[in-house]
Amino acid sequence: MLGFNYTFAHLCLMDDSKNCIIDDVLRALEEIRAARASNHTAPPLGYPITRLKDGREAYIGHQLGGVQAVGGGREGVRAARALQLTYYLQAASPLHEVVASRWELLFCGELDRLGRAHPELGLYPFTSSSLQQDFQRTSRVSERPLLCRLGRHGMK
Repeated sequence: MLGFNYTFAHLCLMDDSKNCIIDDVLRALEEIRAARASNHTAPPLGYPITRLKDGREAYIGHQLGGVQAVGGGREGVRAARALQLTYYLQAASPLHEVVASRWELLFCGELDRLGRAHPELGLYPFTSSSLQQDFQRTSRVSERPLLCRLGRHGMK
């Protein structure tokens, strides 16, 4: 069971076409990496909307923070102080659940090692298995303002 070397491709949540669901910012970064690896001009990473190689426009404004844009973001991103990467894992069976949990643990361990090797980076791994869990964890970070807002909405 766990003796097999599982990769993200084995564990990813699939779309209707049986392709891994990945965030568009990862697609854009992979296109830039591939272009540079083959000595081609890298496509600009637009902000907050970027154009992908397949012609789609993708909103990535929620995945980059502290952006220094060129030409208001239309000509590209010079630098970003924050990047949010999201990986969607399937838990369609008890085996997938066990393997996904183990993958998350190992992935977070790798991030921890990367953070220790590069203290100039601020790495904050966050895992969840449901929207409810996401809401509960993020509400703890901003507990007071969030509770205030919910209280006002609840009184109407």
